[in-house]
Amino acid sequence: MPCCNHCRYCLLSWDGNTVGTEWERSVKLAERYINELKEARPDVDISFTFGYSMEHSKLKEAIQTLKRLGSPMGEFLQCDGMNMRDEDQCRDLMRMLKEEGIKSLNFTAYGLRDYHDRFAGRKGDFDLLLRMMNASYEAGIPFTTGIPITKENIQTIDELVIILKEAGNHKISLFVPHEEGRGKSLKQVRLEQQDLSALSPESLSLLNRNIYRTESEWLSEPTPVQESNRLI
Repeated sequence: MPCCNHCRYCLLSWDGNTVGTEWERSVKLAERYINELKEARPDVDISFTFGYSMEHSKLKEAIQTLKRLGSPMGEFLQCDGMNMRDEDQCRDLMRMLKEEGIKSLNFTAYGLRDYHDRFAGRKGDFDLLLRMMNASYEAGIPFTTGIPITKENIQTIDELVIILKEAGNHKISLFVPHEEGRGKSLKQVRLEQQDLSALSPESLSLLNRNIYRTESEWLSEPTPVQESNRLI
């Protein structure tokens, strides 16, 4: 599914061209594969999803299909890169999602309005996120927001967090973007330890320092980290 944004660090390397098979055929392939795997390897978890964005041309039917196939995406949607909508259209969307049993939504905010729009590659995207958050809040669908932090936006994070809290976010998380996809383009602005001093204690608490550590912190581990719950 096409994405309406063109973010600087897209982990899927979206270049404006969709890839993969068409929807109906992909559903048939997924259903057959899921059934065969359940019989042959019931110990292996599998889920069927779609991208680049969740803006399916027949989203309601797609959600019903995902539920039938047992996909987590049948209850959770990532709401970045979707079509531009006004307030009424956002409300209509959220009412439909609520009726279809969507239990939570997630957004990504790259900074304050102007910076976010430049980063996402679409003017008005920041305001769209706020409209969708407001509509989600009205519909009673919990939502969360992730904020990738870099040297470029670190000074604005405190103000951004306040805006997102006022919008009714169930949870706000800060994260350091990785280098998958086009993430390598952020190398020059990648966060360093000293940059964290720009955050208030409240904002800093939103960054999971058990996951996001400096290289020296990882190397100083007394024993190797035991991996668990890894995907096969």
